[in-house]
Amino acid sequence: MKLTILGCGTHIPEVNKCNPGYLLDIEGETLLLDMGSGIVRQIVIAGRNIWEIDKIFLSHLHIDHIIDLIPLFFTYKYQLKYNGESKIIPIYAHSEFEVRLNQLKQIYGDWINSEKRQYFHKKIEPGTFHANKYTLSVFLPNHSSHSLIYRFEDSNGKIFVYTGDTGLSEGLIRAAYSADVLLVECSCRDEFSIECHMTPSKVKKLIETSKPKKVIITHVFPDNDDKTLKERIGVFKNTEISIARDLMEINF
Repeated sequence: MKLTILGCGTHIPEVNKCNPGYLLDIEGETLLLDMGSGIVRQIVIAGRNIWEIDKIFLSHLHIDHIIDLIPLFFTYKYQLKYNGESKIIPIYAHSEFEVRLNQLKQIYGDWINSEKRQYFHKKIEPGTFHANKYTLSVFLPNHSSHSLIYRFEDSNGKIFVYTGDTGLSEGLIRAAYSADVLLVECSCRDEFSIECHMTPSKVKKLIETSKPKKVIITHVFPDNDDKTLKERIGVFKNTEISIARDLMEINF
């Protein structure tokens, strides 16, 4: 598998960070996980192409995680230099996304409907599913009513988990268990803790409980993003911790 960090920021504008968005290459497919503001451009800066995308997964429906769907659909319709075959892209998301998608179509109409890249909402719920040569398990986080955690396992047994936005919960602990790569948010400082977001002490507890091999910290609010962040999470014998940065690539 290969993970590309397109954007690791939050809704707060920062010079070197876009809203959340990630590419996961797994078993010959390219998956786009979330699509906040600036992600269409970040795909190009990363040396990739929007036409590579096979599936889209939305962790939840907050604006900083989905808003670049609009320019993506618009570009699919109006980019002229395209010689590939037409394809239908499933957008995996909570059932509430159906209403949002219909509302977007009412606003933008044919501007976001393309014969070259059609798309449809694929409702997904907690459970385990098989796709191509990999397995997807979905868990409920502690965030919003429309939030989901995704756990991917390839044919070699490698496991990648994307938490989206979440607080510490039983679903998160089970999803992260023994992951090879865990992409987890750490929005807040402990002294400004919010129940539905992670903090350094919550990440520490998650690592101690779930024992992932590599943890990548993402979606960090500016006041939590300093040189002490890793130190505040802690040092672990069998877990490597990295702080995400835009355009970082991880092969595993």
